[in-house]
Amino acid sequence: MSTLPKYGYLALFVLTTVVYLLGMVAIDLMDVDAAQYASISREMRETGSFLQVYHRHEDYLDKPPLLFWLSACSYGLFGVSAFAYRLPSFLFTLLGVFATYRLGWLLYDRETGKIAALVLYTCQAYFLISHDVRTDTILANAVVFGTWQLTDYLRNRRPLNGALAFGGFALAMLQKGPIGLMVPGLAFAADWAYGRRWKLFLRWEWLAGGVLMLGLLSPMLWGLYRQFGADGIRFFFWTQSFGRLTGENVWKDDSDALFFTHTFLWAFLPWMVLAYYGVATRLWNLVRGRFARPVDAEVLTLGGFLLPFIALSTSQYKLPHYIFVVFPFAALLAARVIGQLLARVEAKPFRVFFSIQLFIA
Repeated sequence: MSTLPKYGYLALFVLTTVVYLLGMVAIDLMDVDAAQYASISREMRETGSFLQVYHRHEDYLDKPPLLFWLSACSYGLFGVSAFAYRLPSFLFTLLGVFATYRLGWLLYDRETGKIAALVLYTCQAYFLISHDVRTDTILANAVVFGTWQLTDYLRNRRPLNGALAFGGFALAMLQKGPIGLMVPGLAFAADWAYGRRWKLFLRWEWLAGGVLMLGLLSPMLWGLYRQFGADGIRFFFWTQSFGRLTGENVWKDDSDALFFTHTFLWAFLPWMVLAYYGVATRLWNLVRGRFARPVDAEVLTLGGFLLPFIALSTSQYKLPHYIFVVFPFAALLAARVIGQLLARVEAKPFRVFFSIQLFIA
């Protein structure tokens, strides 16, 4: 595989980080969500009410509290500013990019991990959600961190990796509810089912992980119960997420089933063609092989991208950032394609994709 010159990746990461940091200090907070969440965080710090969330002294239920907790603590350390509000989410971005690198290394090789990390770090959506900070920044990065740790645990059986995996999934749920567990759950379920590893579905560790997650969620659940009663717990576990699929949630719009398909075209710039090609070729190989029992193959990335993508596309209320949670998996799929192209730079496919990428740029 062809690689960048020595320190080439490091130089690109440093330059990209400069872009992130400039935006964090130069761009004001954006309406409506980011400004509202920053205001909630400031009110939380001023009142000291961390378990019961308020907005302008009124009860607030719409989102779990992790972003508010972290931003309120950041205000306490650095003062109230746009930079302080964004800082925790940016640190999670760095964690998610590193986790994507390590996951790619585990699944393929170190070079693929580096490419995947760079693809994720430079895609349009990640620039956007690191400046227009909503709940999806921490969500996506906590999910890929947990996925990396659980993959490592399944290979090496180190208890710390298992604990960190479920800790990551708990943070994702503290950020945006059950989708923080649904996305990695679908990814691993697809991989285990394709590999005919049925025993993995019934391991005792999953029960232990569930208990750990419940313990980490308990402060939020207690606060919800004190503030809203049993309705607050039900809203967190069902109405806010699955209620959008069943129609129970009051939020609805007229977006079509292909909304996220064309959203991905701008949100994953400039890598979207490579990612879609990676999905298409992976699917074609599975169909062509009639889903035969694999010798050494992973469907983790395909399942982690495609199954949540389809599920979210059935929602009766869609916003572009809802799909960003699967972008680490998209980065891994695109990186695999890039690695294969770089291995044959003289071949026609490389020239074709190079021309496409040049046109996109």
